[in-house]
Amino acid sequence: MWRVTAVNRLANPPTEETLEFDALVLSDKLLVMPNVYAVLPPEELGPLSLLPSADPEAIHAAATADALPSQSAVVLLLALAVPLPEALQAAFGNSRAVFGDALREALGPQCDLALVVHDSAKPGRPGGGGGEGGGEGRVELFVVHSTERFAKVHLVADRGGGPVLDDPDAVRDHLCRQFYDAAGKLGAAASARSGPEVWPAPAYAAAVAWDHASVAPEHRLRGSHRVDGLRRVGLCGDFFGGFSESEGVGAVMGGVEAAALSGVALAGELAAVLIEKHAADRGAASRSAAI
Repeated sequence: MWRVTAVNRLANPPTEETLEFDALVLSDKLLVMPNVYAVLPPEELGPLSLLPSADPEAIHAAATADALPSQSAVVLLLALAVPLPEALQAAFGNSRAVFGDALREALGPQCDLALVVHDSAKPGRPGGGGGEGGGEGRVELFVVHSTERFAKVHLVADRGGGPVLDDPDAVRDHLCRQFYDAAGKLGAAASARSGPEVWPAPAYAAAVAWDHASVAPEHRLRGSHRVDGLRRVGLCGDFFGGFSESEGVGAVMGGVEAAALSGVALAGELAAVLIEKHAADRGAASRSAAI
């Protein structure tokens, strides 16, 4: 049985809660590496260890030396009222994501954008999908990732040691301008038909620091997950390569695809562990009842 204590930030006011679970799934490497977010000390990691050595001191030394180097990013959270301008709709509204190559082609060497995700267009999002069918007051949501180069310039350590932005307002405004500039270039055909675009002020915009955005591709771990069947706990995430040990090296996948494959692989193995435990518990109960 796992006992988890956490702060429920959805409560008003936020309250500390303790819950019990038969099994536990961890989905962030920071949860099993020495840092303020760790939930297990090195000597208790067992099969969950991300490092080859089983010696706690060696694990701690390697982990604190950043054995799994992460790429950093600044993330812009953007909400725009519908309907979207034609050029913006053409550039970003009709797809779920626009990646770095297209953004660099639009903005040139000064491009500080690595990814634009149309969050409202994801399956199952209420009213999402390119600004269609929206009611009054509805917004379209976008998540914009900066390049690592840009993040390194603007991420600084605060007094608590965590990353913060050197000038959050300036960083937010710069990424907003690049978002609109890219929309104008990528949606040029629509702009030519409708005249110059007047970009709307965002209904909401905020820039946040993300110092552990993703593990660099060359440092992703072999295999798809880690599991400790005895304690019924597993570890998954995009820091794995997205394939099983039995499949060999294969093509290393990244981002959401790697995270999804890792989670599915862990779910299959952990489900088998739980089914076996359930059968054992039923058998024990039957034997006890027969006595």
